[in-house]
Amino acid sequence: MSAILQKQVTSAAALTTSANTELLCAYSGRMEANFPTIRAIIRGWVQVAFAASTTGVILRLRRGNGITGTVVAGGNTQLVTASTTTQASIWFSEQLLNVEFADYSLTIQTVAAGANSTVNLAQIEVESING
Repeated sequence: MSAILQKQVTSAAALTTSANTELLCAYSGRMEANFPTIRAIIRGWVQVAFAASTTGVILRLRRGNGITGTVVAGGNTQLVTASTTTQASIWFSEQLLNVEFADYSLTIQTVAAGANSTVNLAQIEVESING
């Protein structure tokens, strides 16, 4: 039976997006790999106040710290209503083989935004399990 080996949760608040540019919302920090084979389960969540004319949002989970790491999940546009506050989430799981550690980033990008939006709250959660 699988057991949780580690769990890391990082939150952020009051971030301002630059219209239609990808923004780092939360970084997991380094998660040590205790065994040669583990499974990482990554969950990201944001609550965003969208600017006028915004038609969509793109969430991404990336390996590493920042917006330059490899995209492991996301990249699709989720439709939103302009000038509203809403939440969105993304999750992903992957098997890690013979690595020392893993770290992940949650990013957001608005679509067709005429101005900056505000990320009221953001959170990334990373769990490692055996088995």
